[in-house]
Amino acid sequence: MGLPLADVLPYVGDGVAVALDDGRTRLTVGSWSWAGVVASVLRYDADVEVLGPGALREAFARAGERCRRAGRGT
Repeated sequence: MGLPLADVLPYVGDGVAVALDDGRTRLTVGSWSWAGVVASVLRYDADVEVLGPGALREAFARAGERCRRAGRGT
């Protein structure tokens, strides 16, 4: 994700955060659902790259569509 490790660490909980460089962090988290993982990652309000699995990418796409509709008011 597009945040430095120091900004991620206070909120990691039972996840694992590793600095990739000064401005990016790899975050590994788990949840009872893919939607739960999406919600936990989106709380950081940062750009993210999903490394896998495909089901998580699909969950991000579904959440993005819901947010897009909410933003339009429909």
